[in-house]
Amino acid sequence: MARVASPVFQLLLTVLGTLALTGGEEIRVPPSIVSPVEPQQLVYSENNRVEVKCSATGQPAPTYKWTWNGNDINSDYITFSTTTGILTIPSLTTREEGLFVCYAKSTFSNGMTATAVSATVEIRVGRVEDFLKRPIEPYSGTEGNYVRIPCDKNLPVYYGPITFKWYTVLGSRNDEVFPDEHKFIDQGGKYVFPIAIAIYKKDIGYCRG
Repeated sequence: MARVASPVFQLLLTVLGTLALTGGEEIRVPPSIVSPVEPQQLVYSENNRVEVKCSATGQPAPTYKWTWNGNDINSDYITFSTTTGILTIPSLTTREEGLFVCYAKSTFSNGMTATAVSATVEIRVGRVEDFLKRPIEPYSGTEGNYVRIPCDKNLPVYYGPITFKWYTVLGSRNDEVFPDEHKFIDQGGKYVFPIAIAIYKKDIGYCRG
């Protein structure tokens, strides 16, 4: 007479069979970048410590590599962890500035690999470069109307937020121009004021970022 296995025994055989099947097959999930996924510009004060984390999903767990301006990083002052994905610059100067990209790679048991690439991270020291020297350019208008003077048609290279200031030049004396009910400095750095006869004598100045 045949014996019927109990439900508990059948369940145990099913679980063991599933474990054996899983153990014999490698789970392969190609890496996918979690961060950074959008291009970004990071601006820091000079000599600040910089840490940027790259993270990705995947099975097996991916390893990480960063590149700097399209090249492999072989430097004592820029390092990264292949396991955590953290890029580290202990003391940022203009020497370490540039474009950084993270690569997450999973290697499977058959030797094949899959790689995911992050968005570009631009790292800069916050600063404003010097203005380009150009000839003095006169501006004119009709009395009682406004004249708009650009701070510079081509602003200097800058990284980080900036503000604009104007100065009047009287000989060797430079006096900062402060906005009032007759003049203001807009968000683009343009100095705006009403034209009057006295303007030609006193409102000669330059812009400084």
